[in-house]
Amino acid sequence: MSHFPYRLDVSFFRDKSTLNLARDLLGKVLVRRFGDGSLVRGVITETEAYTEEDEASHSFAGRRTERNRSMFLAGGFVYVYFIYGRYFCFNISAEAQGRGCAVLIRGLEIIEGIEKVRLLRKKENGSAKNLLNGPSKLCEGLAINRDLDGFSLWKGKDLFLQDVGFVGKIQATERIGISRAMEKKWRFVFTEFSSSFDYLVEEREKTL
Repeated sequence: MSHFPYRLDVSFFRDKSTLNLARDLLGKVLVRRFGDGSLVRGVITETEAYTEEDEASHSFAGRRTERNRSMFLAGGFVYVYFIYGRYFCFNISAEAQGRGCAVLIRGLEIIEGIEKVRLLRKKENGSAKNLLNGPSKLCEGLAINRDLDGFSLWKGKDLFLQDVGFVGKIQATERIGISRAMEKKWRFVFTEFSSSFDYLVEEREKTL
């Protein structure tokens, strides 16, 4: 019998293909802790996979740069990049050390801390479903930037993942906003999900 919630450790990320990690991250809870002690938690609802064999990837054909170096870390590290001169995108490295692979986290549904997200996004309103439903929205609402690039998701306290037993439907579709390898159905969307665990009441501090 599983006991929820529990924090994901290094074993969750290792020995998985990028595609499998992209699927397995759906339904997991991303936790962001801030310096004032506040927390935001959100269920991962959308991911995209990128590998070094993929023409749409920053690491295509093994290309390494200062910008994408965290893609080549072993699975479970943060890769953050800057686009269009104003937005950040949050990714998680995948596969073995030296392989340029990552999963883009495209969306979260908030389960705790919505007022904090509204403050960071400068939105008086906005729902749990739409405040973080996009890569740049997610980074703005969780204050994720290049300072977190290379951060370990299983060691630190400011950003990590939990399993609280969410189950739901997974749909595979074409990726968004790319001009190459558009035929690959490497975008994964999590819908109609639920959990029997009361993550806001039952001994949550044990997981922090």
